[in-house]
Amino acid sequence: MIRVQLINVIVGMLVDPDPGVKTQSQRGSGQNLLELHMYFLFIGLVALVLKYLEIDPVAALSWWFVLLPFALAAVWWAWADASGYTKRREVDKMEQRKQHRIDKQRAAMGMLPKKKR
Repeated sequence: MIRVQLINVIVGMLVDPDPGVKTQSQRGSGQNLLELHMYFLFIGLVALVLKYLEIDPVAALSWWFVLLPFALAAVWWAWADASGYTKRREVDKMEQRKQHRIDKQRAAMGMLPKKKR
């Protein structure tokens, strides 16, 4: 049976999480840092809509301030890719999945999973 997991892109959480995989609240603050660019994009979109519809106080702001969150998101992506931050997070997720598969197979064979120290 193939299990499909959907991810809610705005908040970055699994919609239907696998019981053995840690959720965002269990992962720690490093994962929250990765979703920082999503907050920039969300703030930018809200500011863009408010500016376009000329709703105060955003209507009085310069376009530079309205578009600034998009630039911050681009800078964040550039830094995260250049520093290897996203690659490290990817490797951590793969290791977690690998360990989960190993534990699942051991449980299926009747063996206890290795205790983590």
